[in-house]
Amino acid sequence: DLGPSGEGLRAGRLSGTGSAGYDGVLRSDMRLPEMQFKGKGQSLVAAASSGTLVVGGSAVKLGWNMPRMVLRGSGEVLQAEQLNLHFDVQNHATGMGALALDVATLKGASFNARGLHLSTETWQRADRMDMRLTQSVKELRAADMAVEDVVLQADVTNLHAPSVNSAREVLSATCGLRSLTPGQREKMRDAVQALLVSGVSVGITKLQARTRDGSLDADVALTVAPAKARELQLAEQLSSQGSIQIRGGLMPPDQKEFAVSSGYATALPDGVKAGFDYRDGVLKFNQKTADSALLNLGLQRLDMWLNAFFSGQNLELPQ
Repeated sequence: DLGPSGEGLRAGRLSGTGSAGYDGVLRSDMRLPEMQFKGKGQSLVAAASSGTLVVGGSAVKLGWNMPRMVLRGSGEVLQAEQLNLHFDVQNHATGMGALALDVATLKGASFNARGLHLSTETWQRADRMDMRLTQSVKELRAADMAVEDVVLQADVTNLHAPSVNSAREVLSATCGLRSLTPGQREKMRDAVQALLVSGVSVGITKLQARTRDGSLDADVALTVAPAKARELQLAEQLSSQGSIQIRGGLMPPDQKEFAVSSGYATALPDGVKAGFDYRDGVLKFNQKTADSALLNLGLQRLDMWLNAFFSGQNLELPQ
């Protein structure tokens, strides 16, 4: 409860009903009364909420609904309506599963957002792991700006799962690498090396936004192919590609003219598009070969530094 100074946490008791099935699955329907927190010039009020928890073997599912939450502090008020949290983990030991948070409306002094969504997904295929992060908002208004259908989706695929688990163990045991023993340092180094040697792909698979004046659509990907040997050869392993389309009046005419005349973009009836591709040491913009000598030289020097680091040498990072 709130102390004599008026600061602290005030909350009722969590209550609910539960059941246990013959299959070993535990289920609980829970309710939490309104909560209030005050301290250091800030206050938080969370309306009464409810949810369901299901536990079976290594799987955990949680669904929680809160109709309203208000945060005050520094003269600002942040109000959220209809918060829904969904947690579905197939294996709590490895973290494989999905997490999603949806907020119907979010209001502040200088902005108003509708239809917010944040989700993460992690799944495993044999000894490989894939992850996806998605952020989106149906409508965002701030000052004179109005944006709709904003989506950012990022993927990390083909991760070497044993190396990820090894790195996770070191991070957990050292509080985020704050204190490393020689053995833990070597274990983390081996895990990072195995990740890069085994290959991985990272990218923003979707970036989009719409306004009254036009739209933006873009994507970019970077892939490190499996190495032929234990040593890295990024100049050979690395490939990357990306594209962008800007339509409507988002790009002023003079900027559009310059982008097209310079060869970095191609004109569309209502905008411009551009793209790049790098593979096998060759860099192209809009399918036109560019000078990639400096990029290849940088990758070769990075190869030398990384391979020396993985062998236990302490070298300065190349410029």
